[in-house]
Amino acid sequence: MRWARPIALLATCILLPNQLVHGGKSTSDHWAFQQIKSPSTPGMELGENSTSVIDFFISRTQIGKGLKAQPLAEPDILLRRLYLDLSGLPPLPQQRQQFLEDPSHASFERIVDQLLSSVDYAENWARHWMDIWRYSDWYGLGKQLRTSQKHLWHWRDWIIDSLNEDKGYDRMIQEMLAGDEIAPGNPKVVRATGFLARNYYLFNRNTWLDSTIEHTTKAFLGLTLNCAKCHDHKYDPLSQKDYYKMRAIFEPHQVRLDPLPGQTNLEIDGLPRVFDDHLDAPTYLFKRGNDKSPDIDQLITPDIPGIFGKLDIQSIPLPITAYAPGTRKYVIRDLLKESEEKFQKALSTLESSSDSSQRIPNELKLQAARTNHEALKARIEADRRKWIDRETEDRCTEAISLATRKQWLAELADAELGLVQARRQLDILAEDQKATSKDLKKVEKTIEERQTTIEKLKSRGPDEDYTSIKASRKALESPADKHSDYPPVYPNLSTGRRRALAYAITNPENPLAARVAVNHVWLRLMGSAFVTDTTDFGLRSSPPLQQDVLDFLASDLMQNDWSLKRLIKQIVTSNAYRRSSARRTIDDIRNRKDPENRYHWHAVVKRMNAQMIRDSILHLSGTLDPQLGGPSIPASDKIKTKRKSLYFLHSRDDQHRFLAIFDNADILNCYRREESIAPQQSLAMMNDQFMQESAVRLAEMLNPQSDLPVFVSNAFKRVLGRRPTEKETQTCITALNIIRTSENSDAQELRIRSHLILALFNHNDFITIR
Repeated sequence: MRWARPIALLATCILLPNQLVHGGKSTSDHWAFQQIKSPSTPGMELGENSTSVIDFFISRTQIGKGLKAQPLAEPDILLRRLYLDLSGLPPLPQQRQQFLEDPSHASFERIVDQLLSSVDYAENWARHWMDIWRYSDWYGLGKQLRTSQKHLWHWRDWIIDSLNEDKGYDRMIQEMLAGDEIAPGNPKVVRATGFLARNYYLFNRNTWLDSTIEHTTKAFLGLTLNCAKCHDHKYDPLSQKDYYKMRAIFEPHQVRLDPLPGQTNLEIDGLPRVFDDHLDAPTYLFKRGNDKSPDIDQLITPDIPGIFGKLDIQSIPLPITAYAPGTRKYVIRDLLKESEEKFQKALSTLESSSDSSQRIPNELKLQAARTNHEALKARIEADRRKWIDRETEDRCTEAISLATRKQWLAELADAELGLVQARRQLDILAEDQKATSKDLKKVEKTIEERQTTIEKLKSRGPDEDYTSIKASRKALESPADKHSDYPPVYPNLSTGRRRALAYAITNPENPLAARVAVNHVWLRLMGSAFVTDTTDFGLRSSPPLQQDVLDFLASDLMQNDWSLKRLIKQIVTSNAYRRSSARRTIDDIRNRKDPENRYHWHAVVKRMNAQMIRDSILHLSGTLDPQLGGPSIPASDKIKTKRKSLYFLHSRDDQHRFLAIFDNADILNCYRREESIAPQQSLAMMNDQFMQESAVRLAEMLNPQSDLPVFVSNAFKRVLGRRPTEKETQTCITALNIIRTSENSDAQELRIRSHLILALFNHNDFITIR
């Protein structure tokens, strides 16, 4: 008998995927694999001040369970909850007062619309989606890029812009997976592929693709396809072959940095994006997931798991500027401008120098600048005829021949200049008593190399072909590669595989994409998710208790252009969202039929995330910098920026210390934030220099010379969004008087009252969203 259960499990595992059984039902019956249909609302009756279908479904369940919902939250508490959930910032006293004067449902809806139309909403919710999509800035050692991509902030800004304009969630998925195939000539769309570029890993292509597959399916489909890498999935209808079919979709893609207008140095700025490079790269199934044991007898074709149908893959011809970025007008303009500036600088140096010993080097520098400028113009002309005008072979040959000779002359001029400069350096070292023999030998070796280069150039003459303008930089495929190994022009086709995948994921008949999105939004607004494990909608996920709400919202999302703003508005204007989270005694909770609040009879108290805490403190102290977008800011404490926290560098080695204390996003996996309670958090809130400065600034704003009761009241209203009770007022006054007597006699009143601000920042009503 002891073998009965293992044998039963084994029998389950060897069934064909479409025959898998879970809980006595076949996978075709699994709730999450059913096409989304909006549930009916027979005899719908809504409660007072409610126009929400959400409330109909929830109240129907509550009545059936004999539960009595909490009343709506007090206006000041509700307003603060709304502001923090939508904008990531608390309301200011004047905004609170306006709502208290008219706390009607219509007034509440107007505020919802105002917040959703603000850029604060886009920045706040961008941070939520950056968690889910694993945003991480580049990491490397020295100049070596190892993970992610430099300038990935362009993708972060795309997320903000997309949310701000309420771009459809389906379109966002399509652009992130295949922006380079959907709109290859539009950098504002192509930058979305930073989602894929973020997975780059220098040392192992298999690790890179494994991350891509795992987090594409988790983020957009709520499936753990990564569990099928070594064997068929133990629970879901996902075979090992399905895993490698998905890999075949991504097999051709690589990552590169494209130039942007006004900047030729890709170290300073560039657009990280993906593109299909190795169009015919084969995909093989790895036996037991071991990349050392590919099954080369079986070529895997790109496709998606059978439960989602088939992919419609069509290759995509690319515009010239997409596969030959050196032909872009702004690239040519910027390169010519830079080259002309180098020539003018060399000319100015020669004319202004009175040092006779520098005459020959300066003349050679001018000659090198001139020949390089001429070579650049010749190469641009050859590229134009070859790629843009597509002129006859004779006309192209003429331009190519000229560009080849000019390029050779430029290389020779550079080598001769380098030789003269090296000899000059050797003369200086020979007169330097501190110079070592090692220093001298190093320069002598450089001289020998330059001489050899000159001799080779002169002996061989011009090459048969020139080098096209190399404007972009492809990420290294392995540490053994060099950037010079890669050609300046890329394939003129894209496979269309990723576009087909994106369209399949966002197809309205796909039962998962909309449900997964709604689940994430609901979690962040309501404090709990329909499906607790947001990455697993497979057979292990039981039907949600409120599946009717989930399916209604998912259906409505798809029917209304996948508008996330509409989805959020529907949730926050419901009574379910607006209910009180009033504290109850332990006995009262135990007597409830739903102590875990599975049926949403009261609001859930949430804790601010790390970004909200820091940004709210800056906002309340009047120092928050509203600048939008741009390069990531170093996370060092030495950088005294007042910008929002989502703009800090966030990578393996760059994490803001204050944010990290409050459970900042994990760069590897953050589908939902962890929450810890640690003494370091309270210590940081009281002693961090940022906190001390903010408290003093806010105390100054509240007029430290005002009467203590007035000061305490104003401090409570600004920091906590409510009035203090009489007991709280008296306690604060007593505490401030004690501090005053214990401080030095010359202590400033401003400094004394800042202690109250620090105490309020540590208050539970500040750190939580009630």
